Amino acid sequence: MFGGLALVTSIYLLLNLAFLRALGPASSRRPSLPPDAARMVFGRSSDLLLSCIAVVILLTLLHVVLMTGTRILFAVSRDGLFWTRAPWSRPTARLARR
Repeated sequence: MFGGLALVTSIYLLLNLAFLRALGPASSRRPSLPPDAARMVFGRSSDLLLSCIAVVILLTLLHVVLMTGTRILFAVSRDGLFWTRAPWSRPTARLARR
């Protein structure tokens, strides 16, 4: 657990140091610091690159949100704390069944 925390903290600090080195301390007050730094490194194609990364991240988050809610309801109903018929599916459906 602490290894992951140290990894995320070090990545955050290294990114901030890279931003400051690339753009200088005077640019740290701008809200568009990461896009400006990406534009310096990748050129004009950085807008497309950042947009593609954002789409992948949003699709991943959407998947997690949709799957987490249904799996929680499935587990709670399987334990008898929710509607008892909720974990059952049709015999012809290819879904997880009891």
